[in-house]
Order: sequence, then structure tokens, then C-alpha cells
Amino acid sequence: MNRYQEVLAKVGAGSAHPGGFALTKKWIGQLSLGPDTRVLDVGCGTGRTACYMAKRFGCRVTGLDLQPLMIRKARRRARLEGVAAEFVPGDLLAPPFDEASFDWVIAESVTVFVSREKAVEQYRKLLVPGGGVLDVEMAARHALPAETARAIEDLYGVKDLPLYGDWEALYRRVGFSDVRLVEARRIDLNRALKDEWDDPDRWDLRSTALDDAEVREVLRANTELMARHAKHLGYVVVTGRKPAN
Repeated sequence: MNRYQEVLAKVGAGSAHPGGFALTKKWIGQLSLGPDTRVLDVGCGTGRTACYMAKRFGCRVTGLDLQPLMIRKARRRARLEGVAAEFVPGDLLAPPFDEASFDWVIAESVTVFVSREKAVEQYRKLLVPGGGVLDVEMAARHALPAETARAIEDLYGVKDLPLYGDWEALYRRVGFSDVRLVEARRIDLNRALKDEWDDPDRWDLRSTALDDAEVREVLRANTELMARHAKHLGYVVVTGRKPAN
């Protein structure tokens, strides 16, 4: 885990992924979730998406995150929201669940930070036959200039940021069927700020972490990276199914 991810855990941002919470609601609303649906939110963070699914659709949601601090904040959010979501500490590359335990796997800005193929293989194993995945990830709009690639690796620890089509190809290669790149867009900083203003996190769990010099430095570096290199960056929303047979 690099400094950027450690800072996210300290700050406890509820929707630190491209497209923000507005994108989350848009695509999760199309998954036909219900009370009998078992959903795994990998890299659940402070549990905003997991609690939303549990409250809005009544589904059986489990959140998984490597950071114990995130799990504590997610459990607190669930108490404040009055929902029955479960939150479990663990590594998505070695998840503490039996195979074929879930109907849906949701990943939001998680897969890009780990061994991508191993992560997608785990998603497939955890799904029941016919189960689905929804993945929202950062992507390169085109071959990145060397300066941009270095900045991405230095701050996020991400080597070889995938192109839009690379994400779709990854899911097909690992064995998913009906793989679709349902959205692929350039990162729009103004839109992100507007979405956050229009739909703020009711249970903002950020703490005095903003008083931490390292936190301020990493957040400043993130802002500068986006201001300088956003024209090269985008995000994708990928869906797919584990084959039924």
C-alpha cells in the first residue's frame, strides 16, 4: 500500500473514485438488486457505496477492505445509517470468503492499485455462476507521455495504467462473459466538484487527519497531478458475468 492509499484511509473519503458517488448511483441502479442479492463491495473504504446499496435496495452487502481504519469507519457509518451491512478486514487478493459466495462484486478504484489479473480472477471465483461484476477504474485515454506515467507511478504506485480497451480485454481474458465497457470518459474535474457539491456525503467521516502534514502534502500532490495531467486521464465502467456453465 502506497502513501496515497494510506492518506485516503486517514482522511476517510467516502467516494474517492473517478465519477464520484453520482456515477456509483447511476450504474448500481441498473443492477436489479434486491433483498436476496448478495453483494461484495471490494475496497469498500468508509462504506458509502455498501450502505447505499443496503439501504436503497435491501440487499445483503459485505464490504471488504485491507485497512482496519476504513473498516472501523464503515461500521460506524452503518450504525449511523441504521443498515445491516457487514464489513470485514481482508485482502482482495486472498479474500476470507468461500468461492461462489456472491451474486455481484462491486469494485470502485481498487483493481488498478493491485495485481489486476489476480484481482479479477478473485472476483470470478467469488461469484456464483451467472453472477456479475461492476468495476469503475482510472484509465489512460491514450499512450501516456513519459512525464505523466512517472507522476502516476510516483503518487499512486500504478505502473502501466491501462487504456480504456485494456480493461475490457482483461475481463475477457480472465474468463468473464458478456463483458461491456458501458462508460469511458475523460476525467472532468469541474464535473467532479459539482457532483460532490450537489450530493455531499451526509456522514462525512473525515477527521483531524487534515492537520497531518503528510496528508496535506499527498492531497496537494494529487491536486497538482490532476491539474497538470488530467487531459491524458479518464475512467471506465466495466461490467461482466461469470459464465453460468
